[in-house]
Amino acid sequence: MNGPSFQTRSATRDEMPQTVACLVAAFITDPLARFLWPSPYDYLHAMPSLTREYASGSFEHGSAFVSANFGGAALWLPPSVSPSTEALERLFRGPRSLSDWMMCEPASSKWKRGVRRSPTGTYPLLA
Repeated sequence: MNGPSFQTRSATRDEMPQTVACLVAAFITDPLARFLWPSPYDYLHAMPSLTREYASGSFEHGSAFVSANFGGAALWLPPSVSPSTEALERLFRGPRSLSDWMMCEPASSKWKRGVRRSPTGTYPLLA
């Protein structure tokens, strides 16, 4: 019987779909993710795009890591790399979520308030 693998390695760009799927599965019960997309349909529609837009730079800079069987993943953006704010705006202002966001405050202010740089200057996305 094969158990989970705790050995990690760098992920390649060709492995982005498996890496994104790992992170989407890991965050399905995350309180912030479920606040943003309460419906499972909306979450499963939006979260893969968010993950790709937010951390695709980690694949280009060699800072995407996975376990041997994709049971875990860590995507880091180097200090000089940021996610595309235009792409993130499109995601948070999509047709499904626009009315929800209009009931409280603009998506951009929610997103900017939620993003914090770590002491190392990287953006973590871990599963």
